[in-house]
Amino acid sequence: MPKKKKKINLPLVEVIIVSLVIHIVGLLILGGITIFNQITEEEVEMVAPPMAEVIPPPKQIPVQLTDTKPPAPAAKVIAIDQQMPLVEMDFDMPVIEQRSNIAGRGFGGSGLGGGAIDLSKLNLGFGGIRDRAESVCFIVDYSKSMKDPIKGSDITRFQLLKEQLVTSIEAMDENIIVTVILFSGPAWTVGESEGKVRDLYTGKKGDWHSHRPKDFDALKKPEWNRLTPKYRSELLTYLKKQDMSGGTVWSNPLRLARTLKPAPEVIYFLTDGATSDEDIVETMSLVNEWKRENRDLRIHTIALGEPKAASGMRRIAGATGGKFRLIETMDDIERPDGRGDG
Repeated sequence: MPKKKKKINLPLVEVIIVSLVIHIVGLLILGGITIFNQITEEEVEMVAPPMAEVIPPPKQIPVQLTDTKPPAPAAKVIAIDQQMPLVEMDFDMPVIEQRSNIAGRGFGGSGLGGGAIDLSKLNLGFGGIRDRAESVCFIVDYSKSMKDPIKGSDITRFQLLKEQLVTSIEAMDENIIVTVILFSGPAWTVGESEGKVRDLYTGKKGDWHSHRPKDFDALKKPEWNRLTPKYRSELLTYLKKQDMSGGTVWSNPLRLARTLKPAPEVIYFLTDGATSDEDIVETMSLVNEWKRENRDLRIHTIALGEPKAASGMRRIAGATGGKFRLIETMDDIERPDGRGDG
């Protein structure tokens, strides 16, 4: 009996094949996705750590030491000698040492080094004002009221002023630097003609305190001079011969003194006459402004025989750290403490 052939179940085979294909394709797809994810895994981005803010160093600004005052002409600048002999005055104020840098060439072509002029025992008289400085300016009254006598004596104020001023200058060492400014209504420097200088000033007739310069720049300005034998002789001759003239204005000589280069440390301001209230206001404004510019400035004031001048003279001295004296009689000169010490 012939063998019976088995029938192949085609639907089953088809299902099996389709299932195998689906599984194989699914495995391939899953494997491809896994491999792709491994290949394309995102790399971690490297972020630099935050840097500390760098603060630039402060800008170095060079310090410039400058003189607030205008530069002085070379011919008027004095250099003080380190070995300058000290001249002494018979005064009673405590010694104040002042040191300033005064450079340049001296008068007559010879330089003077650093050091201070001791005025503590110089025979200036006038109540005993003592000080120490490198430069000294004398402002002296040559007005006609100086012809009046000192109370209780036959000596006029003018005679006493000249005597004391001449004696002081004669006693000074030749290395001392000085200048002398004279005044009445106008103010002028040693060597000038008072009459010619008066023409450079205005003034109201009958008002002895109204003199003011027409053009201040046109006036001759004072200069420092070393007391060489030649200059001392010329200075003393001029002071002895110069006569009195009319008027009394305090601001005019002080304004001239302010032009001195280098600036004076010590000024001796001697007057016998009171000025007007208007001039006192003008003078104090000038003095206060000058003191702010030059803190070393000291103005010692002496009212010679005139009590009316005492108030204004005391104010000038007080504003600059100076001393004031009122000399009414010859006895006041001899008093060791001086009258009117403010």
